[in-house]
Amino acid sequence: MEYKVKPGSSIYEVAVEMIALAIDNQAQVVSKFADIRITATKDSDPNLVVKQYEKDYMKRYSRDKIEYEAKPGSSIHEIAVEMIALAVNNQTQVVSKLSNIEIVVNPKDDSASIVKKWRMESRQHYEAWRETPEGQKSSESMKDTAKNTAATLLEFANNNPDSDVAAFAANAAEWIKKQSENC
Repeated sequence: MEYKVKPGSSIYEVAVEMIALAIDNQAQVVSKFADIRITATKDSDPNLVVKQYEKDYMKRYSRDKIEYEAKPGSSIHEIAVEMIALAVNNQTQVVSKLSNIEIVVNPKDDSASIVKKWRMESRQHYEAWRETPEGQKSSESMKDTAKNTAATLLEFANNNPDSDVAAFAANAAEWIKKQSENC
């Protein structure tokens, strides 16, 4: 029995739907996903169907390395773990870019060292950017914004000394002033 993949479906969704179809019809179900043949039976595990698909995909389109695209909003920790899993499962190097910093992961790497390296490179990129005219202009703009915010908070605290939040506003203004010195 053949299954037609719905546009926009993930491989996992396809595997689940194929297994359900196999259970309903007591037959093996076949399909193609990204030109890779996949099969499922009533006893299939969707995770194993996906894993087999990934292996078949890598055999067909094998390269020296896999390019990984991080999901928007993912943390560097999540990205490192996912990239390591991909590298281990495929026994190859996995590369990605996060905030214009290339991340290269090998099957034997650990997430802590990947995160540490990315943070160090991120800091170096930031420090280099701060020295550019654009970075200096941004720093001055942040300082101005911080000064204006602190002044507004202090003005509120001075004009409303009996307010429940006057002390908080004054403390926040002082904190902002100190932080703006590091911009």
